[in-house]
Amino acid sequence: MKRSDLFAVIDNQYTGYTVYDYAGEKIGNVDGLFVNGNHVPKYLGVQTTLLAQRHTLIPLDLVRVNERRQLIEIFELKERVEGAPTLEGDKKLTLAFEQQVRSFFGVESGRVLEIPSPEWITPFLLVI
Repeated sequence: MKRSDLFAVIDNQYTGYTVYDYAGEKIGNVDGLFVNGNHVPKYLGVQTTLLAQRHTLIPLDLVRVNERRQLIEIFELKERVEGAPTLEGDKKLTLAFEQQVRSFFGVESGRVLEIPSPEWITPFLLVI
């Protein structure tokens, strides 16, 4: 798979980890970790099907890694992840594609776009 110089896929300790949605449904397996030009990890590459060379990029802002069980949980539903933009064949990972992925998942500049209202703390404090 060809990629631009902006991002590269590297071998990593998560390759082969099973990926699940937050409801516990299997999505696929990790097939790479995408890093930017400064070698900062940005995305997981997830192979969602066995038959096609289709790789879904998941922003690392949305994942939780369980190294002991070798699994990764994504804070999205499987159906949503299956509808995400994918890299297929020799499609290049460009800044425009990165923006499309981050927009799809509601993540901007490393932060989730949805900001909780200030009222969220009240129920939390009442429970404590």
